[in-house]
Amino acid sequence: VEYDELVMATGSKPFVPPLPGLDLATPGVCLYRTIDDCVAMIERAKTIKRAVVIGGGLLGLEAAKALYDLGLEVDIVEMAPHLMPVQVDPVGGAMLKGKVEELKVNVHTATKPLEILVGPDGVIGLKISEGGVESVIEAGMICVSAGVRPRDELAKDAGIELGGRGGIKVDS
Repeated sequence: VEYDELVMATGSKPFVPPLPGLDLATPGVCLYRTIDDCVAMIERAKTIKRAVVIGGGLLGLEAAKALYDLGLEVDIVEMAPHLMPVQVDPVGGAMLKGKVEELKVNVHTATKPLEILVGPDGVIGLKISEGGVESVIEAGMICVSAGVRPRDELAKDAGIELGGRGGIKVDS
């Protein structure tokens, strides 16, 4: 097949960080990506009081607001020094943190998730390292919203060169 230009719009998939205890089959562990994910969050929210969102980017904040609207206490855990680190600078991140905290949502920036803790009925908490101090946020749901990665299986299978972080390598 001849062509002048080729566009391969293969979409993205959620990034699921390598984290002990992170198993999507565990009750209370969810992604924030699809309608099915949202339905699972709504159902789990009926039986718990607190949720943690891993990821303080745009979708993580959206997930946190959705959980807040479901009547849950919410914590956001973001590894970067401020919220929405790709979109805003540190000053904007600090302003945003203040607005989020006005909703009584707990914001943990520069915080590393260490392990999802699981009991007999599913998630019971998230072990974190904040400022070098380890602690546990007790919660019945962990919602992972830690970014996306390109879907590059088609390109890889076709022998097309991939970029360093995935996706198709381009010449410009």
